[in-house]
Amino acid sequence: MQSRRSCSDWLADGFLTSRNYIVDPDGLRGVPDFQVWCDMAVSPPIAVFHHDQEDRTLINGFEEPGKYHLKVSYAISRQQMKALMKMSGPCSQHVKYECHGALIRNEDSNTAYSWWFADGQEVKSYWPGGNAQVGGCACYKTKSCSGGKKCNCNVNDNAWREDSGDVTDKEALPVTGFRLGDSGGGTEKAYITIGPLKCQN
Repeated sequence: MQSRRSCSDWLADGFLTSRNYIVDPDGLRGVPDFQVWCDMAVSPPIAVFHHDQEDRTLINGFEEPGKYHLKVSYAISRQQMKALMKMSGPCSQHVKYECHGALIRNEDSNTAYSWWFADGQEVKSYWPGGNAQVGGCACYKTKSCSGGKKCNCNVNDNAWREDSGDVTDKEALPVTGFRLGDSGGGTEKAYITIGPLKCQN
């Protein structure tokens, strides 16, 4: 089966079923063609890049900052993903972090206990869903974080809390990993769920 540039090109040629399709977004002189899941149930179609860490993952027993290392691996190369993102509409990747006494950052000492990797680059200044300029989590953008903090998890109490959000900056995508800590004492623990990368394509 020949490749097309995008999921929309496959749809335009009459392929209406959501499944893997072969795409070549930048032509013969660009990256090799590759398979991507095309969700044809929406308009425009969504290209979905799955990875090996999409299950909800328990983090427990890792007290020191960044002690737990979670690496996210995709079936295709970074260059192939970037090529498709470049000619796509908006892209996003959702991250959900559930915490029980597990800090993202100690705001009193300004110590990061957990951080992430945006397209392979270490990020400690903000959390997925937050703002790169002002820091914090998604709730900080709406001034709705618990306890007046920059993230719900920074309250660091014995209640289950959550900091979730979408990474939408194409320069920061894909999400490639996390370093997580403050889950080693008493009832401290956390869960992280990393969704696939999705682009209007």
